Parts: sequence; structure tokens; C-alpha cells
Amino acid sequence: MSPQSQAATKQDLVSETSESLWEFLSTPLLQNKRYARSPNVLFVLTLLSFFYQVHAGCFITPDQSGHVLIPATVTSIDRNAFDGCSSLRSVTFESGSQLTSIGYAAFRESGLTSIIIPASVTSISDKYEQSYAFQFCRSLRSVTFESGSQLASIGDYAFQYTGLTSIIIPASVTSIDNRAFTGCESLSSVIFESGSQLASIGIYASAQIGVQAA
Repeated sequence: MSPQSQAATKQDLVSETSESLWEFLSTPLLQNKRYARSPNVLFVLTLLSFFYQVHAGCFITPDQSGHVLIPATVTSIDRNAFDGCSSLRSVTFESGSQLTSIGYAAFRESGLTSIIIPASVTSISDKYEQSYAFQFCRSLRSVTFESGSQLASIGDYAFQYTGLTSIIIPASVTSIDNRAFTGCESLSSVIFESGSQLASIGIYASAQIGVQAA
């Protein structure tokens, strides 16, 4: 496609969606950042992605109780999808979830209180092994991994400064990266499932916490 054709296509989309674009720019939306599904990835809707992806996705926000339902077809929750979403309290994944990754700062500094992570998830990090996925989720008390979890890695700063009190690490996890649990003042117990394949723990991955084998 020529540069002229690309420009025309963008202009057509702007004309067709000008009201939505204006709403996106001007609506606080319960302090939640807008994101879209296109078609199986949740991502922050930026001006850069707007022209190419808004037509394939949809706007989603927590309901009045602060709950969000993630469709089973979603394979990735991409960077910053719920970052700063103070109105978010809980997330439910549809039965048969195909989710494989939770990306950079996906839930950072949100109001999330608990989450059950689908067994299909293999990484809580981006391709550079950076995470920050749940960093500063100070109300987050409970993280549960579904039975049969395929999780392989917990990235840098993944659960830093959360309100976790205990956590069970799936046997499939091979690495816990730098500062993954630092600042978790209420975290008193980390249990590794029987048959743990853990091979590496990054610097300052945890504070002084109790570690047990299941």
C-alpha cells in the first residue's frame, strides 16, 4: 500500500470514529485506562494503535462492583491493560481460558484484591523478562494458580509491594526474577509445589519470608 493510500485509510477511520476518539480523549472512565481486544489480545488503546485496532476490538471497563470478565478466547493481557485501574476489584476468566501471558504492568497499581490465574498461563513477564504485572497492588491479598499450571516464569517486580500474605508457586516454574516479591510486608509464607522445577531466583527476589516445600 502506498503512503498516500495509508494516509487516506487513516483519514477514513478518523472520520468514521471521530466521536469515539473524542470520547476516548475526554472521558476519565472511573480512573481506568481504556483498552481493547483485537481480537484475542487485551492492550492499552493509544493514539498510535487507535487507527489500526479500534475497529477490531471493543472498550471494556469494570462493572459497578469492580468486576471484569475476560473471554476464554483472549490469549494475552498485554502491557498496561489495567494499569492504574483503581476501580478494578476482581477478574474472572471464562472456563476454557486460552490465556498464555500476562504482560508488563498489566494490573499494576490497580484495586485488584484477588485473582485466580488460568493453568494455560506460561509467563508473567514480557519478552525481556520484565513484569511489574501486579506491582503496587496493595489490596491484592490472594493469588491462586489453577491446578495443572504451566507457568514457567515470574518476571522482575511481578508482585512487588502487594498485600500478599502467602502464595503457592507451581511446580512448573523454573525462574523467579529480580525483586519479584520485595516490599510484600505481609507475605509470611511461600510454598513450592512438590516436584518443583525451580532453577533460578533473581537478586532480592523476596524479603525475609518463610519458604516451604509442599
